[in-house]
Amino acid sequence: QTCALPISATPNVFINLANGIYLQDVNGRIQRCRFENMIDGAYPDINGDDGDGLGIALLTNNFRTLEQWGLGKNSATLTFDNCRHAILVNVQDAGNVLLESYQNNMSNVGFGYTLFGADNGNGTFRANSNIQYNQVNYNSTYGIGIRNISPATRLTISRNRIATVGGGFGILLENATMPIIGGNHRVSI
Repeated sequence: QTCALPISATPNVFINLANGIYLQDVNGRIQRCRFENMIDGAYPDINGDDGDGLGIALLTNNFRTLEQWGLGKNSATLTFDNCRHAILVNVQDAGNVLLESYQNNMSNVGFGYTLFGADNGNGTFRANSNIQYNQVNYNSTYGIGIRNISPATRLTISRNRIATVGGGFGILLENATMPIIGGNHRVSI
């Protein structure tokens, strides 16, 4: 199953919602969408400890793909504005996600990217997963956070500008055993 929003000159706009696009165990291709004022606590908590305020969320324990293209890294029109999490991907158990996210301009977001694996470290982001060409202006703990991911993860994070108004971590890699195998890095920054 793939959820694909059509390409158009005018972006889809999500404003003043608890969550923008919430993908529960489906593939997604999201292009040219704008997310503004995703409000945490505005709706009953439907997704456990992730809360609300999510621009785009994917929760899965299967093999899934999330392809996302924003409105441009340097665009005057923000892709994400005032969201708790711009993009959250929660990969549980034996889940495996191909994540591609490009050309986003994020401002006043709590967290730009939040990538979670299962507490046992089994969630995997597979080869060719990329977070590239983004501008992340965050106001909480991290711009890009990666937690509890499998050693089989292959993720490239490059050509991003990450800034904050309140300190914190640009990129936080937590509870991840990432061996270098044959000179091949599992998470390349």
